[in-house]
Amino acid sequence: MSSLEIMKSPRSGLILVRSDGARIEVHPLWLRERCRAKSSYDMSSHQRLVDLSSLPADLAIADCRRLESGDVHVCFSDNHESRYDHAELLAEASRLPTDDCLPQAVAWTVTNRCLPQISLNPEQIQEGLRDVLALFFRHGFVVIRASGLNSPKLTAFAEQFGSVRTTQFGMYIDLETPGSAQQHSGHSPLFSAPHTDFPYRAPIPDVQMLHCLKNEATTEMSTVVDGMAVYQELKARHPAAFRTLTTTPVRFRFTDGHKTLVEWRPHVSIDSNGDFRAIHFSPGFDLAPLLPHPELDAYYNAKRLLVEMLRSPQFLVEFRLNDGDFLILNNRRMLHGGASFSPEEGYVHHQYCYIDLDGPRSVYRALVRCDD
Repeated sequence: MSSLEIMKSPRSGLILVRSDGARIEVHPLWLRERCRAKSSYDMSSHQRLVDLSSLPADLAIADCRRLESGDVHVCFSDNHESRYDHAELLAEASRLPTDDCLPQAVAWTVTNRCLPQISLNPEQIQEGLRDVLALFFRHGFVVIRASGLNSPKLTAFAEQFGSVRTTQFGMYIDLETPGSAQQHSGHSPLFSAPHTDFPYRAPIPDVQMLHCLKNEATTEMSTVVDGMAVYQELKARHPAAFRTLTTTPVRFRFTDGHKTLVEWRPHVSIDSNGDFRAIHFSPGFDLAPLLPHPELDAYYNAKRLLVEMLRSPQFLVEFRLNDGDFLILNNRRMLHGGASFSPEEGYVHHQYCYIDLDGPRSVYRALVRCDD
């Protein structure tokens, strides 16, 4: 039996005492939320059956004790009885509000970078799925080095991670140089500056899945920039520009004559704690609002600084994708682009599609059995 101790708290709840002496006070309604009794929880759908608002507001713990098995038996003031696995109860009580069971994101620059890559046969991707996703969540992208001989179709590959998201270009974008089958800004032999895709959509497609079918151009290089690292540098060294880029609403607009997509958002999105959420940057699609002259001066100066940082060797990383390789990239965190090359160097064929981030998150949590 674990050394976990339990006792009633003075405020009608429960106190868990860990082996290190730390005390965790548990509210009775919080404990009732986690009841797995048949009358309270559907084990097939994993859905709670009880509406907590129907319970007494002054619900209390009437009695609690450890069983020989180590489980915790609790009797509530409304005569309902519950049984809890002590390890699960302690783990749940120790969970932080920000705990999402995913690997911690690590901001990286030229000083600490290492190309996150893994060699796998794409037909056996399931065997390495956990390692692939761990790299993706830590670094914001991952390169899968794979033979192109028996590679699956891009959409079939992507569906192992989540549902494919249809955009205005269809389920996937097929790009060939020279002679691209689909014309799309940023996909040509010309230099493509670091950018994010679809900032004019709501919601934005979260994850870009790229398959390099053929790359005969010796100087064709992919580039990525970690938007989270840029955010940290801005916040620490350029606070005025940081405030401008996180508060100025920018109109992102796409039109092709048949449809028009418009969304307003700042270049850098942060949460209520000031932590990084996303970066939105795609020159050619952004339009500043008509603010007072001094505010626009501040905005354009801040944007110029942002562009300099995004193109700086301090943040920009180049790598080559070979025939058959896959790239998985977080489109909310990472910016991507490409170095210029000559079409005369050879044939280049890439395919892109997009999935939402909750797909990879769900797959990873299932693989690590985070809620068991």
